Amino acid sequence: MKEPPSGGSFIFSVVKTWQARWGGERVCRVGAVHLRPPSIDHGVQSFLWAVVFFLFLWFGMLAVGVSGGTAFVLALVLGALIFLFVRLFGEEELARPRDRTSRRRLP
Repeated sequence: MKEPPSGGSFIFSVVKTWQARWGGERVCRVGAVHLRPPSIDHGVQSFLWAVVFFLFLWFGMLAVGVSGGTAFVLALVLGALIFLFVRLFGEEELARPRDRTSRRRLP
């Protein structure tokens, strides 16, 4: 089996072979891409917020001297409440399209 040459010349030979086969013209064009974060379900986002705040509250209560069991239960209850709050009120409402009918104006 023949080993590819070192120093990157193998890649350049593949590119030259590809350009010779296709006549040196570009076959594929990629347009401008608008980068944005991936779409994540709102329930998953709510759960992640709840987990982050649960850990923050739990370690915070342990740091100030609350006993372990009490800190865990309080952080768990507050984390569940945070999950419900973010799940119910955290989603942004989209603007409704305005109707094109004109309203009757009073004289």
